[in-house]
Amino acid sequence: MEELLENSLLKHYYIISFLLNKDWMTIDRLAQEIKIPARTIRQDIGNINQYIAPAKIESSQRFGIRLTYDASHNPLYIYAAIYRQSTRFLILEELFLHRFSSMTQLAEELFISESTLKRHVLAINQVLEHEGFRIDTQTLDIVGDEKKIHFFYYCYFLERYWFIDAFLSQDELQLIDEIIADFSTHFPVLKSPRYQSFSFLNKLRTTVFICLTRNSRGHTFKDASLVKENDTFSPELRQKITRIYRINCSSFVFSHLFYLFFNSRNALTYQDLLVKARHNPVIHSIYQALSHFLDVTAASRKLKLANRDLVLLRLYNAIEYTWGPTKILYNPDEAFFMNMNKFEQTFIKQTKETLIAILRAEKIWKQIDEALITRLLFILVTSWDNLTIQLEEKAPKVRTGLFFNTSFEHSQFLLQELSYHMRSSLKPELMHVNTLAKLKAAAPHFDMIITNLPLLNLPNCYIVSIQPHPTPEDFDNILSVYNKIISAKTVKTSAS
Repeated sequence: MEELLENSLLKHYYIISFLLNKDWMTIDRLAQEIKIPARTIRQDIGNINQYIAPAKIESSQRFGIRLTYDASHNPLYIYAAIYRQSTRFLILEELFLHRFSSMTQLAEELFISESTLKRHVLAINQVLEHEGFRIDTQTLDIVGDEKKIHFFYYCYFLERYWFIDAFLSQDELQLIDEIIADFSTHFPVLKSPRYQSFSFLNKLRTTVFICLTRNSRGHTFKDASLVKENDTFSPELRQKITRIYRINCSSFVFSHLFYLFFNSRNALTYQDLLVKARHNPVIHSIYQALSHFLDVTAASRKLKLANRDLVLLRLYNAIEYTWGPTKILYNPDEAFFMNMNKFEQTFIKQTKETLIAILRAEKIWKQIDEALITRLLFILVTSWDNLTIQLEEKAPKVRTGLFFNTSFEHSQFLLQELSYHMRSSLKPELMHVNTLAKLKAAAPHFDMIITNLPLLNLPNCYIVSIQPHPTPEDFDNILSVYNKIISAKTVKTSAS
């Protein structure tokens, strides 16, 4: 939903997104790729650098430009910086967090003119109405499909702030934690390590906060399942909720705050999913599609899926609780797949094609959302027991020879060093040759030769020259060559 950005920031977004995780690139090539004039890019670099610091777009007459940041930052920081520049996202945030009596009051809060505010609201609504909600200019409230509103702000707050501690008062944070702790007494499963992780609790805190805020404005999920009055919060906790959020904390509010659990289609366990699938045709269709997808994926590579039930359950719940676009500006799941080696990337590409084909065939998802597919693949890869190990075992072998012009002891040291750091990628071995002629004769039996000699010329073999003690750049070079070899072998295997 990057189209919510102002035009100038949208250009910045395209520039940053394309440069992310790439090396030096000429401005002319970038201009061709993102369809923005090179002159505009040159002008925008200075503006971008002002607000993403200490990250920076570096410029070089020789190499071009590249995006860099230090070890304490990552892309989340850079995209949060874009959010901070956007008046439109600030409007959406202010309308969610606060009440305004008039457009004039909101414009004054934002330090913009009322006419400028109206233009922004019109542009925002042109985007949001396609998603099922909008800004009501009379009530100055967000109205429409409550699930879509909730999911939008859920994605927004996690992308913009990473955790809600960044903008909530200590009283609100403490109250939300008390609400979650009280609720956990009704669901012992929430005491398990998976549900006690920071990530899960941060997301649960965020969704409870959104529900509390929306409920205080009179908005609720219409199909939340009611619970018994005596199964809700303690009287003391109800009083705190009423005092801070001005909510009459009924059993309906309780079920609304924890709609994720009281939704009739939620499945807490695999057995629960089986029961629901037997009684609900829609759930049955999703279950059948995911079962087929997992079976096809495992069989196509002859992989073992020991925890199939858990993986299927997690994929189902991800689909069930996706109520809109799963990315506004940045989805960390996308970055997860960027640094995989080529063999794993081939697996992901084929698996993605299978998933999309099955979802379309079963009509599970009318409009395939690229971010949702990425999310499902992320869940698949991270939940599948020993998947990476199985893929590595089936990866084409890269025979790697070591030939060093140094002492025997130093050669042994380098063998141990490279074997340790590259153990999951290749198995290096010392080449027992003592002349260059014998080296050339042995080279065709290897895919890669690592040496400390510069400009070593050997036929039909990749050469990587390293320092006397391997540097991070040396390991990057080795991995880059390894990926080229794996890619070529994978393509050759697929063709045959």
